[in-house]
Amino acid sequence: MRSLKEVQIKKKRVAFFLVVVLVWALAYVAMSPWRTVDDIKFALKHQDVDTLTELIDFNSIRKSVKDQLIKLTIKQNVLAATNQDYMRGVMVAAEAHALEITPQALCKGADVDAFETSVSYDGFSRAIVHAKQTETGAYVTFFMKRVGLAKWKVYDVDLTSLI
Repeated sequence: MRSLKEVQIKKKRVAFFLVVVLVWALAYVAMSPWRTVDDIKFALKHQDVDTLTELIDFNSIRKSVKDQLIKLTIKQNVLAATNQDYMRGVMVAAEAHALEITPQALCKGADVDAFETSVSYDGFSRAIVHAKQTETGAYVTFFMKRVGLAKWKVYDVDLTSLI
């Protein structure tokens, strides 16, 4: 038979083990946006189109870029924005540029080492990634949303700092 002291020691060991597992699990979940950014960088370096497709919602990104290009063009030429033919041309051009955003195009044109990235939370299910080009200082802001408990997906981009 076990003594009371042995049982208490065993309970303390089990409790300690459970605390360690809980802390590890929380850290794993908390660090998941940074791991996603690292996974994207790795996929770009190794031209892994499948991983990029899994981690980036290209349809949402294309729509966002298209909308931003249209807004920028209208902002730059407010008077011409009242002309319907001009607006059709702007929309066609914006759509054409947005369609160029594909995993294959990203793999060809990406120099991951030329960017510094920082990640911050914007709530429990949203993270913001700032990618700053080290040479010029220009940056792009990406927005990620949680998919499940520890997975993230890029769903939006803000190009205003480049314009």
